[in-house]
Amino acid sequence: MSLNIFLLLPKYLINIIFLKNIIFLTIINLYIYLIILIFKYLDIYLCKILLDICSVDYPFNTYRFNIIYILFSLFFNKKLIIYIFNFEIFNVNSIQYIFDCSIWLEREINDLFGIYFFNNIDLRRILTDYNLNGYPLRKDFPIIGFNEIFYNEEKKKLEYDEISNFFRIFNLKNEIY
Repeated sequence: MSLNIFLLLPKYLINIIFLKNIIFLTIINLYIYLIILIFKYLDIYLCKILLDICSVDYPFNTYRFNIIYILFSLFFNKKLIIYIFNFEIFNVNSIQYIFDCSIWLEREINDLFGIYFFNNIDLRRILTDYNLNGYPLRKDFPIIGFNEIFYNEEKKKLEYDEISNFFRIFNLKNEIY
């Protein structure tokens, strides 16, 4: 399973590292769909399980985002970790037609980092509010956010208020006790 990767994908690979049961690949962003398709269906790999897709923000690097795909082969008991580096403005090809569970994982990354996945059928926000401007897991997102949300007892609904100062006043009196 190890040296065949070099023979099969010589022009797509940037870096490869082998550990005991883990293979680390760094590939070119444009070929993520092809690479994952090969590792899922080729008999020498059989990575039938997508464990996770995650992202890391490096705001001062040329390639701002690092997207990590973690695949697993039950047949060979091997884990495959694929790294791609992405500019802030480039799209990433969606792998939803290879792994159905990737729709949800790509939605999370889009919601929290603002990375757009091309050909994904559903990129609605799932973890943040629709009124939120920005992406909370980016390093340039302010720590205290842009808006403050609170529940108005008189109107019986949530209301938004812009944060006017950096210091918040908390009401620590609990009426229940």
